[in-house]
Amino acid sequence: MSRESADGLRTSIAANGRAADAVLLAAVPLALVAVFAVPESARAAYVLDYRTPTAVDMYVSHFVHFGVGGTV
Repeated sequence: MSRESADGLRTSIAANGRAADAVLLAAVPLALVAVFAVPESARAAYVLDYRTPTAVDMYVSHFVHFGVGGTV
């Protein structure tokens, strides 16, 4: 991206962007960081137990990981 294109993009965003747009874009990463910051004992409650799965456990297990690699 050339310098002129970057300046034009910044100008366009400054002229047309809204605070609500920025908040919506930031909401997803903030939610992911918040889930990762939950104490391990609380996250352990949401780890999928394959012997007795519930609908909530199956949904939440996609978001709960104990490490960066996603392994327990």
